Amino acid sequence: MKTVATQAYQVWLNKDLAQMGWATQPRGQQPVLSAFTEPFDTWAPMDQLLAREDWPVGMEPKNVSYFCSAYPVASYPPVTNTGFPARCAGQAKLGAMTGHPALIQGETDF
Repeated sequence: MKTVATQAYQVWLNKDLAQMGWATQPRGQQPVLSAFTEPFDTWAPMDQLLAREDWPVGMEPKNVSYFCSAYPVASYPPVTNTGFPARCAGQAKLGAMTGHPALIQGETDF
């Protein structure tokens, strides 16, 4: 069986979907978008998970957004190459940070 490597990151925000412009959510269905630019081409709100998280009173986020995509790997090294997962994680982190620089610079008003 063949598999596909994936990459993802999450962002917790202090505004809910309606406050971010998603005023229409038919039958309560949250939007899921794909075809964003690489390296993360899919976005989905996962607000249903917020009830499972423990946040300090007054600090609770109103939205958690997931960004994900396939992770491009030309070929997989042998299992003895134990540094491969860490290198992939580093590349995924770099892609998240350079693809959305306002998030790491604290310039967003979400």
